[in-house]
Amino acid sequence: MKAVLSRIQTRRGVVRWRILIAIVCIAVLFAGALASAMFAGRSDFGWLTTLAGFLVILLASLLIAEWLYSTDGWLAQHDRDIQAADVFEEISAGGEVQPFILYLRPFASTDAISRTAVRTVKTTTGGLIISTDRLEFEAEIERSLRRFGPVVALGAPLEHRGAGRIKVSDEDWQDSIGQLMAAASLIVLLPSPREGTLWEVDQLIDRGHLGKTLIIDPPNAAEHATDYDPAAEWSAIREAFAARGYTLPEDDTRGQLMRFDGGTTPASRLPIRLDAGRAIRSFVKRAGTAFRPASVGS
Repeated sequence: MKAVLSRIQTRRGVVRWRILIAIVCIAVLFAGALASAMFAGRSDFGWLTTLAGFLVILLASLLIAEWLYSTDGWLAQHDRDIQAADVFEEISAGGEVQPFILYLRPFASTDAISRTAVRTVKTTTGGLIISTDRLEFEAEIERSLRRFGPVVALGAPLEHRGAGRIKVSDEDWQDSIGQLMAAASLIVLLPSPREGTLWEVDQLIDRGHLGKTLIIDPPNAAEHATDYDPAAEWSAIREAFAARGYTLPEDDTRGQLMRFDGGTTPASRLPIRLDAGRAIRSFVKRAGTAFRPASVGS
């Protein structure tokens, strides 16, 4: 599916496909409801056959609609990837750039901070799964900040739902990050003691971008084993900041937001949870003019 979606080259094309999928999804649900109701009204079948047919038709329409909904989600991500590439192209050309947010994170954190809530209905057999609701931290960050501008990050397009991905070569990533840091209105940092992220931290401090950086101590939530441990990563990054003369608070298992404002300790902090969207929006709003767009050449 991703290979097919990647062939759509423009944001306008993505919009057209999303409209088409929305129409098809509504049509499938309507047709499924109508067909299942008509089958249930048949009197020439036994009640067991009628019930089974009703459920099969209804379930099939719901599964098709769910697949279409998932496809629409990836189309939305493809749109963010195209927008991120456009932002980077504008920066590279030295022109005026719309306000945007740069998301810095270790690649190992991708899809590593999440939780799935399962909704069930009690039955005589013990329970029936109705739906699942998955919370993923990067997606929460993107949803909370998109009203301030597109959220962009380095990476492979369509690799994950969240920030729009900008693909650059391994040789060019440091130069690319430097340009993005200078032009970003806001930088969101998921710290890590890994080599690449430590280099990014040094750049934030040395180039004077720490004041427009939102630092996140992520919730210690993980559904499956990964090589990203939020608590261990935070403990090590505290030492890295301390070596540069900055003090970070101890790890909060729930998660926390913070920013520096000219001092060596965070000027403000806010506890969060995995569903941190509202808290992140509120934190950025309260910061007011602390997060301002910078000129491309700064």
